[in-house]
Amino acid sequence: MDREGFYAAALEAIEALAVMVRSAGLPEERLLQTAMALFASLHGFVSLEVAGYFGDLAGTGAEVLDLDEVYEQVIDGAVSAAVLEATH
Repeated sequence: MDREGFYAAALEAIEALAVMVRSAGLPEERLLQTAMALFASLHGFVSLEVAGYFGDLAGTGAEVLDLDEVYEQVIDGAVSAAVLEATH
């Protein structure tokens, strides 16, 4: 693994998340913690998907799991939490 490349990419992701939560009005002293929580949420979803955790749930069946919809819910939940924190 290219550790320097990984850390550079992670830093860019954290910076993008920081811009988003800053625009929601989050105080600067809560910025890093909130950006890391958002990053962890996204990382968790992607890690589970890559590991095959969702498996056949995303296949065909009576109730098909739409992973794009799950991803959107993860993002919506994380962003909503950041905005709620910023406004309370």
